[in-house]
Amino acid sequence: MNDSTLQESDYTAAETAEFRTVMSDCTTALSGALRACAPDGQWQPTSTSLVGQLTEADELLDQMYRRLGETRRAIRQIDSRARQRFLVRSVPSQSEPDDPTG
Repeated sequence: MNDSTLQESDYTAAETAEFRTVMSDCTTALSGALRACAPDGQWQPTSTSLVGQLTEADELLDQMYRRLGETRRAIRQIDSRARQRFLVRSVPSQSEPDDPTG
């Protein structure tokens, strides 16, 4: 029986470093965006009109959504490489035919 759960050992040192960099970059970008619009933890729009505030909110959310999406894609790529290696190791080779005589 093969356990299909990836383990820490399935990831290379480079992938571990890449994952940590991707997450650090993401949290830094999100923190910066939040500090710019909510320095005291409360959103402080620069526009006084509701329409302007809605536009600011949309821009902020779009920026955060893009960054989170980029981060998720990068993590999926890292995970996919590890899973591919795991599957290559786990699946028996099909190059040798089964012995029909049993």
